[in-house]
Amino acid sequence: SMLTSRISRRILAEQHVALQQKRQNFVGIVCTQLDLHEAVDFAYRKAQQACVETYGTSPEVRVIGDQGEDAIISYIPAHLDYMLFELMKNALRATVENSILSGGGKGSRRKKMPSVTVKICKGRCAVTIKISDQGGGIDSVDERKVWNYGYTTVDENAGLEIDQGLDQGGALDLSGAAAGSNSHSKMAGLG
Repeated sequence: SMLTSRISRRILAEQHVALQQKRQNFVGIVCTQLDLHEAVDFAYRKAQQACVETYGTSPEVRVIGDQGEDAIISYIPAHLDYMLFELMKNALRATVENSILSGGGKGSRRKKMPSVTVKICKGRCAVTIKISDQGGGIDSVDERKVWNYGYTTVDENAGLEIDQGLDQGGALDLSGAAAGSNSHSKMAGLG
């Protein structure tokens, strides 16, 4: 596809330029000592900021699994950051929205918002990063669409009424997310 071709050309060009520069723990744009715990924390902090700006709250994230040398890989940091950030935003948004719909979340004394869990597992030939949330899952109508670049389930005509969670008619009211916020675009997916 055109998108794959563009990414491939960009990687080749960036790698060629980066090979001319000497950086510790890098071969071109590939980091040979990429710490997965630091990458997950970086993505979480960025996603948490967007979540708080949009909803006024954010769930916590627990990182479990392999640590130390088992959580070090060779990879392109910018690509991992992008993927983790998008997945983390999805998990945080789903958790906040589901928590509010079920009567929890900010302003509620009924229950604490569940955390998002990230598990890092290194096998013989691969590393798995599993992000688990209690956001209610993907609607069966959207299952095939989520693999399309740029597809999002974020409703741009919506905002979030944190303190009440539900509007008068019982639907999730997303009209007044955080103070000064008039859009959910920060939590929308980029692909």
